[in-house]
Amino acid sequence: MARKNEAERKALQKQYRKLAKRADQRLKRLEDLSEQEGFGNIKKWAYNRAMKDIEQYSGKGAKRFNRDIPSDIKMLRARITDVEHFLFGTKTSTKKDIMKMYKKRVKTTASRYGAEISWEKAADFYESKTWKDLDREYGSQTAITAIGYIQQNGDKIQKAIEQHKPVTLRIKDEKVAEAVNNILEEQGLSILNMI
Repeated sequence: MARKNEAERKALQKQYRKLAKRADQRLKRLEDLSEQEGFGNIKKWAYNRAMKDIEQYSGKGAKRFNRDIPSDIKMLRARITDVEHFLFGTKTSTKKDIMKMYKKRVKTTASRYGAEISWEKAADFYESKTWKDLDREYGSQTAITAIGYIQQNGDKIQKAIEQHKPVTLRIKDEKVAEAVNNILEEQGLSILNMI
């Protein structure tokens, strides 16, 4: 029995080392990617969960899976499950999947709210202080609807600004109208007349 347990333990340790090495490489790629424009938020998703798992096993300040490999079979299985979750169970542990997520967000935003932007601009925007403030004050649906109104009426708004006149927009939702006004005011533009 002891021989069987020893063989199982060695096999699980080998499996863990292989998965952990792969996961650590992915963590490093995410760290590098987080330095690129448009990807500043990526450490908040799958990366963050992985860091919590690592710290739970290896202590505060630990940054990689492939260390402190346990000899206990139950602990090994638990760690393997966590590493596999990071590698295969999340949609935000690779650049490709993150881009896919941003593109899906952009498509949803365009179809639901009428705001159309590239995934790169969406990534930058969703990371910006402006978005965080709008989301906190109005909620994401109202904020993105307001941005859609501004985009759809961009020519009209621009013309009014050039003529130093207010512009009239028909916005039924009072909260959206307030958000549109606040967005434009923050940009230094004149207040709009809403109907």
